[in-house]
Amino acid sequence: MGMLADVREVLRVLGEFPHILSATTFKIPADDDPASLGSMFEDTVARYPDNIMLLFEGRQWTYSEFNAEVNQLAHLLKARGVKRGDCVAVLMENRAEFLVSLLALAKLGVPASLINNSLSGNALVHCIKETDTKRCIVGAERAEVLADVLDDLPLAREGDYFWFPDVEGYACPDWAEDLIPALADMPTDNLPVTREITAGETSTYIFTSGTTGLPKAAPQPHRKPLAAGRLMAKLGFRIKPSDRLYLCLPVYHATGLGPGFCSFIGNGGSVFLRRNFSATSFWPEVQQYQTNCFIYVGELCRYLTTQPVSEAEKNNPLVKMMGNGLRPDVWDEFKSRFGVQRICEIYGSSEGNVTFMNLLNKDRTIGTAATPVALVQYDTENDQIVRDSNGRCIEVPVGEPGLLLGEITVKTEFDG
Repeated sequence: MGMLADVREVLRVLGEFPHILSATTFKIPADDDPASLGSMFEDTVARYPDNIMLLFEGRQWTYSEFNAEVNQLAHLLKARGVKRGDCVAVLMENRAEFLVSLLALAKLGVPASLINNSLSGNALVHCIKETDTKRCIVGAERAEVLADVLDDLPLAREGDYFWFPDVEGYACPDWAEDLIPALADMPTDNLPVTREITAGETSTYIFTSGTTGLPKAAPQPHRKPLAAGRLMAKLGFRIKPSDRLYLCLPVYHATGLGPGFCSFIGNGGSVFLRRNFSATSFWPEVQQYQTNCFIYVGELCRYLTTQPVSEAEKNNPLVKMMGNGLRPDVWDEFKSRFGVQRICEIYGSSEGNVTFMNLLNKDRTIGTAATPVALVQYDTENDQIVRDSNGRCIEVPVGEPGLLLGEITVKTEFDG
């Protein structure tokens, strides 16, 4: 793209920003402001009660239907003694009940510790203990793995474990309560406490992958899913209520949860949820469920480009993507082969206060940060920042690698 075309594109997008930002009616809330993931969801339910919210394994829910199920679980957990500020672990595969649990806990002001469902043994014990978990909601598909470590956990076998059934073939263990029988008698109305929860309270704990030791818990204040649901959604995906997301990333990680799930439930869009990624099923499902948006990590896109050309990929509805780690060579092939119009690459971390976003739809770039950052010289051999004679960091020239520093302020707090 030439210089003049670059300038025109920047001016075009900047011209759209006032409309985009006013449409969000969003400002970064102070930590003591009443604002939360639960209240954001309730606002969307009020605006779009009959929109399809979720499609999962042959079932679908409108926003009002899903909200009713969320409220029933919230009322049940409250009746069982779960209270605001407690931490409850959620161990389950990507499925509807995971999202019901997540939102029910958010409505109660209860931090949800989102456990990687592939963990077992010592790593699983560590994650449950790390966040001072009081209770645990487990899916039937992960109950056996949890049962193996019960003796190493501080929870009581009677009263502290809640069990959600899955497909046929599972029976509730004697150390957990089957949630289904009691849910039918629970109220479906919203809970008053939801409107009292503040933006600075912890909504979830998201764990690092554990590539350097055991996974580490990153607390996520409610202002983070709010920012994803109201700001990143408009600037990145530019979501409309008619948009539909293909979500196969794990919802226990930040990308699938924030710019994926929270973006759509903050704007009345629909989510097609899958337990995991399948390269052979991807395009047939995109066609079947008419998903025009995709939340990705780069490896998924690479897998798709290595698949043989199929009829399902032709004239597909996918036009917008948001995610991270898309390699430059895969970027070009994916966009041209599958006809994608917009790719919003993002770069950040679960615990960090800096996020880069490619808002201009420029190919092969992570875009720019919305907050002050600096790249400084770093000695990788001695694992330390290089400093000048005055002890100050030294910025690297443009085009050279360095350590990325993000400014920590009241509005850009570090939550890790």
